[in-house]
Amino acid sequence: MRDRPSDDSDGTLVSFTDPSGMVRIETDRDLRSEDEDIEASASEEAFSHWNELKDGEYGWGIASAPALGGQPRETTYKDREAATNTIVCTTTATPPVVHEAQVTYYRNEDGDMYRLRVVYPGKGHFAEDGREIARTVLGSWDVHEL
Repeated sequence: MRDRPSDDSDGTLVSFTDPSGMVRIETDRDLRSEDEDIEASASEEAFSHWNELKDGEYGWGIASAPALGGQPRETTYKDREAATNTIVCTTTATPPVVHEAQVTYYRNEDGDMYRLRVVYPGKGHFAEDGREIARTVLGSWDVHEL
């Protein structure tokens, strides 16, 4: 089910949440023409984002303890440079819930940065189902302006 965009949305973010609330898919892009702070590569963006998360710039409702886990790594998207990170974190909800998020970063030739994030349970029966959904979503992601 497509989520309603926030009132201050610039139209570059679209998200979908499974009716159960267990899986969320989000795609976003930063346009080079509107944002001078875009990193020079997908890898640099992934590491920059990871460092912000490790430093406590969460915004995802992530608890400060236990420490989140993850490690950005280089990959490819349609034979072009990309980066990915699998982030494991605990929410600030009561009771706390462990989530896993797979985030893929891709910077096109125009310098626009694309991100695809799939969030799902990090533990329990549905964790592997979430990983399979993430693999399917990432495998069918289609950026039209390479």
